Amino acid sequence: MRKLLLALILLMNTLVAEAKNDTIFLVHNYNPSLGLQLKWLPADFGVFKEGLENGYDIYRAEVLVNYDGEKAGDFIKLNNAPIRLWPEDKLIKEEQNDSSLAIAGIFINGLGEIVNRDFPTNTREALEKAQSDEIVHLIGLFSAISNNKVAEAIGLYFNDKSYEPAKKYLYKINIHGQDENASIILVFPFRDRPKAKVMDFKAKLQPGSVHLSWFNAGNRDYPYYNIYRSHKKKGKYVKLNQLPFTGNHGNANIKQQVTSYTDSFPDYNKTYYYKVVGVNAFEEEGTPSDIQEVTTHYLLKTAPAINDAESPDNENIKLSWAIDKEDHPYIKGFSVIRAPNGDGPFKKVHNGLLPAHISSFVDGTSKSSSNYYKVVAHGHSGDSIASFVKMHLLVDSIPPAQPEILSGICDTNGVVTLKWKQNTEADLEGYRVFRSYDLNYEPVRVLEGHTADSVLIDSIGLERPYSKVYYRIVALDHHFNPSTPSDFYEIVLPDNLPPSSGYLKNYSVGTKGISLEWQPSNSYDLKKVYLMRKGELDFDYKPVLELEGENLHKTKYTDTTVQAGVKYSYALMSEDESGLKSDLSKKLQAQASNIKKIATVTNLQVFSSRSNKMVKLTWDFPQNAKGFRIYRARNGGDLVTYKFVKGTKREFYDKMVKPRSKYTYMIVAELNGGYSSAGSEKIEVKY
Repeated sequence: MRKLLLALILLMNTLVAEAKNDTIFLVHNYNPSLGLQLKWLPADFGVFKEGLENGYDIYRAEVLVNYDGEKAGDFIKLNNAPIRLWPEDKLIKEEQNDSSLAIAGIFINGLGEIVNRDFPTNTREALEKAQSDEIVHLIGLFSAISNNKVAEAIGLYFNDKSYEPAKKYLYKINIHGQDENASIILVFPFRDRPKAKVMDFKAKLQPGSVHLSWFNAGNRDYPYYNIYRSHKKKGKYVKLNQLPFTGNHGNANIKQQVTSYTDSFPDYNKTYYYKVVGVNAFEEEGTPSDIQEVTTHYLLKTAPAINDAESPDNENIKLSWAIDKEDHPYIKGFSVIRAPNGDGPFKKVHNGLLPAHISSFVDGTSKSSSNYYKVVAHGHSGDSIASFVKMHLLVDSIPPAQPEILSGICDTNGVVTLKWKQNTEADLEGYRVFRSYDLNYEPVRVLEGHTADSVLIDSIGLERPYSKVYYRIVALDHHFNPSTPSDFYEIVLPDNLPPSSGYLKNYSVGTKGISLEWQPSNSYDLKKVYLMRKGELDFDYKPVLELEGENLHKTKYTDTTVQAGVKYSYALMSEDESGLKSDLSKKLQAQASNIKKIATVTNLQVFSSRSNKMVKLTWDFPQNAKGFRIYRARNGGDLVTYKFVKGTKREFYDKMVKPRSKYTYMIVAELNGGYSSAGSEKIEVKY
C-alpha cells in the first residue's frame, strides 16, 4: 500500500526527486500568490519518526549559466528553526479559524501514544507494532497530500515566498542534523500553461443515486478530483467530497480508463447539476468539466421475486410474486413474459399491463411442456426491472415426431454433411445423432450431447474398410422424451485407396501349359481380378484371365496359350468398385515346356491287402523325375493331393485306409524347372 501511494505521487506533473538513500520524497508546486510550495514525504516510518523528533531543514541553490555551462551556486538555508510539528497551543488557535486542521489535531494527539510505546517483548507484539507504525505513516502522508494546512501542521510543508519563477533552482531537504537523510530536487522556470480539463463527464440516474463517470486523463497533472453539485446551473456548487477523491479503488490508478463516483441525492423530482474538477497534491484545481444535468425520479430498486409456479391441472400455470414495500407505491403495473428455455426469447403472455396491486397471474396460453417465466415490474418513471427466471415443466409423456433425414454426402476429405427436416414441436430440445458402418452392429453416438440444429458436419476416416456409412437421428423434447429413430440414411463413401493386388503362390509346368495358383486381394470392395502375362519379347503385361462376380473365388488357372521354350512373367492386378486398380503383384517367371518330350506315368497298378492293412501302388516312368504327386479320392469324392514321394520311387504303400471303402488313385510326375507330366490313368480298388 505504501509503495502504491508513493508511486501515485511520482505520477504528478510536479517534479519529484528521491534522496540518495531513498529516504524522503520531495514534491513542489508554483502558486503565483503564495510562491513555491514544497511538500515532502518520508519513505518509511523510521524516517517519519526521525523527522517528527528532529524536524527538517530546507536549502536552496540557484543554477547559474556561465561559459562552462550550468553550475549550481551555494545552498542557502531557508528556514530559521527546524520545521516540525506545531505546538499544541498553536494548533488549537489555528483550528478555531480552519476546521480542516481537526485532522491534524487527531493525528498529532495520537502520535505520542504510538511513537513512545514500550519496546516489544515478543514476535507478536513486534508484528503489531510494525503494522500500526506503517498505518500511522500512511495516514500522515495522505493527510499531507489532502490539505496544505494539515501538511504544515505536521511539519511536512514549506512555502518559499522568495522564489523567482523565471530562475532555475536546486532544493534540498534533510532531517535536522542528518545530512545523510537528504533529498534534492531540480525546479525549472515556471511558464503559464492551460490547466487540464476533466473530459467525457457523464451523469446517469440510478435507483436512489446518480452515477458520475469521467475519463481518467493519466493521473498526471491533477490526479485527484473534487466533485460538485448545485440546484442551479449557474448557482453555488457544493463540494461533495471532504477529502480529494482518489478513484474507484481508493487511489488514482493510472491504468484505469474511467473514474466514477456515486452521489446519493437529497430529493426526488428535482433537477441537479454536477461538475468534476481535477486537483493536485497542493489543493490546486484544474479546469472543471462540462456541467451535467440530472432530473431525479424514483427508480425501482428491487426486482420482483417469484415465489411459486404451480399447475394442479397440468395445463394452467399460476405464478405468484412479491415486491419490496419501498418500491410498491411507484409501480405502474406488471407484465409476465415466457420463453421455451432459459435463454429466451421471452414474449409477453397477456395484453397490456397487469394492475400494480396484484401479486399473481394464471397463464393458460402455454402449448409447451417447458415454460420459463419472468415477472417485470414497470415504474411510473418509465423504468422497469425483471425478476430472475422461474421454470415450470408440465408433465409430458408425448415424444416428438419421428425425424426425417433429407440429404447426406461425404466429400473426398471424409467430411460428411447431413441435413434433416426440423421438427415443429414447441418443446423440442434437440437431436441425438448416431452413426454405423455395419447395420448388423449397434450404432454409436456422434455427439456427446445433443444438437438443436438441423445440420450436422461430421468427419470420418476414409481409410476404414467400408464403402458406406449409415446415419440415424432421434429427436428429444425438454423432458428428454425420445422420438422414434429416423430411418437409416445411407451415404456412399468416396474411394481414394486402390485395392491390394493379391499375390501368386505357386506354379507348375505341364503338358497342357503353365498352371498358376494365387491368393486374391482381400479388399472389401473387390470387383475384378486380372492375371497378367508378359512374354520375353513383349513390351508390357496383358491380361490372360479376367475374373469377376461369382468367379472371384477361383484361385487356379492353367495358361494353355503358351509356346514351348518361351519364358513368361506373370502377375496379379485387382480392381475395386470405384474403378481403382492396384499395382502389379510380385512377378513369377516360368518357361513353357516341349509337350512332346515330357513322358506320362504308365502301368499304374494297385494291390489291396486286408491282412497287411494297406494298399500297394506301383508304376513306371522312363525319365528322371523330381518327385511324384499321388492323388487320392475316397468313395467317389474329388481327387486331391495325398502324398508327394521322391523321384527315385516307383512304389508306394498307403497304410491310411479304412475298411469297406473304395479308393481312386492317379499319379503325376514333377520335373525340374517346374514342369509336370500329364496325369496317369485313374485306377480304383476296394479295401
